Amino acid sequence: MSVTFNAGTVTWNEDFQAVVHSATSPEEVEVNMSNGNAVDVSAALGIDLEPDWCGSMPAEDFLGRVLVALAIAPADEGMPSYEHAGPGARMIQGARPAGYLQDRLGQLHQLADWAVNNGAEIQWG
Repeated sequence: MSVTFNAGTVTWNEDFQAVVHSATSPEEVEVNMSNGNAVDVSAALGIDLEPDWCGSMPAEDFLGRVLVALAIAPADEGMPSYEHAGPGARMIQGARPAGYLQDRLGQLHQLADWAVNNGAEIQWG
């Protein structure tokens, strides 16, 4: 499972009586990460992914959150991989390199800049 942050538009569709999210950002500025890493990055941004792991916000607000997170986030020391075995289950958590949080926040900064300059909003899911 993963979470992708992208930029797009949100419109109301009369036919379906629902809000429709359409991605407009180029693929190279979308940011995709595993669920576990998305939880850590989202926490740095003050975004709660629960309950449905998707959402959106105006690009300017998202950009502000990214800038604050970049300014105050401690250096990410990374995380070694580990394995946990229990009764009938085995879980393997992949490693996360040092500086991962800052790298992802930098990518999200580029995405937010693109969205601000192109009249889009940030969405994730």
